[in-house]
Amino acid sequence: MSASPTEVVHDRAARRPTGVRRRAGRVRRPHAPCVDWPVSVALAQAVPTLPVGPDLHYEPKFDRHRLVVWRTAESVRLQTRSGRDVTPVWMDLALAEIQLPPGTVLDGEGVIFVDGRIDFGAVQSRAASTPARARLLAEEHPAHYAVFDLLQHPQDGDVRGRSYVRRRALFEELLHGLASTATVFVLIADQFRDCVRAACSD
Repeated sequence: MSASPTEVVHDRAARRPTGVRRRAGRVRRPHAPCVDWPVSVALAQAVPTLPVGPDLHYEPKFDRHRLVVWRTAESVRLQTRSGRDVTPVWMDLALAEIQLPPGTVLDGEGVIFVDGRIDFGAVQSRAASTPARARLLAEEHPAHYAVFDLLQHPQDGDVRGRSYVRRRALFEELLHGLASTATVFVLIADQFRDCVRAACSD
């Protein structure tokens, strides 16, 4: 669960974006600030009681591997929360995320299903594997990406300083016309939030 999770991350120095292709219609503002690689991500913090309030938003915590997706001008890079580039062992995710508009940076989690359930052991095996073994593991159990925040918008640049509600709206705009592979958990997260609110009101 999170309340505007990435707003605690300090803004990086703005710089002119380079190497991002223009898209039909709306284009990036000339001086839109960019997120610098590697980006610091907000981390969960344990609390004694569940915080409630009209401005709080909740997300499920999966047995997963934290990953930041960077859609560059030519490809996709995947970053761990510590800042390491782990694209070679999550290449199936990189190939799926190529559908995102260049200039997009997402914060989320890599998850793997085994027998219809999320399997943390499978995630750990993938994360610790070599690129060659990762390809074999991906053939048996492909990974999925659970998105829970937008850090950089392809036209507006760094959006971490905006409210969570606005970032969420911008992210949902990006989903139109995309395959469901990269966003399989978007609706589940919304349903989880509603369940938590209902439980807190009982």
